[in-house]
Amino acid sequence: MNQLTPRQAERKERILQAVRDHLSRYGYEGLSMREVANSASVSPTTLYNQFQNKDGLILAAQTEVLAQVSASVAARAKSGIEHLIASAEAIAEQVVQNPRYAEAMTRMLFNGSPTDPICQILLGSVVQQNRNRILEMLELGEVHKDVDVDLFARTLAGDAWATILLWMKGFIALQDFKRDYVLRLLMTLAPVLTPKTARRYRALLPACFRTTL
Repeated sequence: MNQLTPRQAERKERILQAVRDHLSRYGYEGLSMREVANSASVSPTTLYNQFQNKDGLILAAQTEVLAQVSASVAARAKSGIEHLIASAEAIAEQVVQNPRYAEAMTRMLFNGSPTDPICQILLGSVVQQNRNRILEMLELGEVHKDVDVDLFARTLAGDAWATILLWMKGFIALQDFKRDYVLRLLMTLAPVLTPKTARRYRALLPACFRTTL
């Protein structure tokens, strides 16, 4: 891939920021390529040449957001369970701060086919990242040695999206979303944590889970 010139990089960032702003205000259905072009001070032709269509534009914006979240988490978390919790907190904060943007991403994922890039970005890559974290937790002695890494990586990804779906359907209030999102992660992890690790995070769990640790 050719490296962007400073001018091209600045233009691309203007475009992607305009996409995020429009998604946050109007959602997926309200996003217009022409309006994004106007907001970013570029021609619609430039936009179509660079991103092909609306979904390509949104994918590029979301890829950059996820890269920023990953960099932020890496800067403040070490590895293993600490990294998983920090990632969950960062993602939940993104949802709370930009709910319409989160809804747009979720609708794209649920409406996409298994081969669509959005499925790899928002689901496949999450499963792989979870797998990497669980392997770290095994090395650190944070989970039991007989944990099924691949199954647990998929379970954590499924739980995360289930919580997002519950929020979108009105079963979780937005102000409670971060709490529920992080707690669900910890509740799923609880049965496979080693006693030493469980004691470190016991206070964060609901009382009914504390009695089993």
